[in-house]
Amino acid sequence: MADEARRGTGWSRHGVALIAGACVLAYAVFIEVYFGWRAVLANWADIGAPTIIASILALVATQFIRTHRMASYFPDLPSGSFLHLYRLTQIHNLLNIMLPFRSGEVSFPVLMRAEFGLPVMRGASALVVLRLLDLHALTLAAGLAMVAKSDFSALAWVLWSLFLLLPLLVFPVSRRLIGWVQTRAPSRLSDKLAQVADGLPAHLPAFLLAWALTVLNWLIKVAALGLSLSMMGVAPSRRHSAARSAANSRPSCRSTPPPASAPILRASRRARWLSARPDRVLPFPTSCRRRSTAIC
Repeated sequence: MADEARRGTGWSRHGVALIAGACVLAYAVFIEVYFGWRAVLANWADIGAPTIIASILALVATQFIRTHRMASYFPDLPSGSFLHLYRLTQIHNLLNIMLPFRSGEVSFPVLMRAEFGLPVMRGASALVVLRLLDLHALTLAAGLAMVAKSDFSALAWVLWSLFLLLPLLVFPVSRRLIGWVQTRAPSRLSDKLAQVADGLPAHLPAFLLAWALTVLNWLIKVAALGLSLSMMGVAPSRRHSAARSAANSRPSCRSTPPPASAPILRASRRARWLSARPDRVLPFPTSCRRRSTAIC
């Protein structure tokens, strides 16, 4: 009973879930109107059940990893709240997908307050930290592509390694910076900053666990995305890469002289055009007509 009173009842607890359900229904109607579920299911049938099941399982696994990251990030949540966190994660993810401009992010602190009674500032602070970790993991993946493009040079590896260790330097500085501002801020702002500090990981091991789960989550997501792109034929094949390499290795058209018969062909085409439309203006100088057609 205490947990139910703390979480809230009625609209305060289930309102966001109802909005998410309405978004799902609207999305289903949109697909039926513009594409048709029969055509979508037919395309899925062409792909094959094993591949689709593997992709869905990979995406579901990422949701469980995100839920475990949330549970480890908030160790003071009541025991047995994993399913509640999983439900919250799904609603938050769905609203992020359905609502424009990532406005669904606002639902996270609201859901955490409605479900677990956490202050909004603490939930918002935790969301900012988790999104920064997501951005760091994605930038690391992009950095690996840049390292490969630079032929794995030593300078590229050094820069990538420094960026890899950047969170370890920022985390202790952020706590000290918030504490320094909190001691010099007014009492009302100091209380808000205390809630922001509570949204940070309690210690370095908790931060490292959240970062490791973030990297694992995005590794699975990128692998699932690559599988989906390969099913749609978006991934470049070796044949296409070889064709592009051959096209790049061809000499420029400007450096290749035209064949000897090109002037004669152009002149014959112009002559046929003039005989068909004698009233049109000549597309070449008059002096050229007085010459041999072979020269023109």
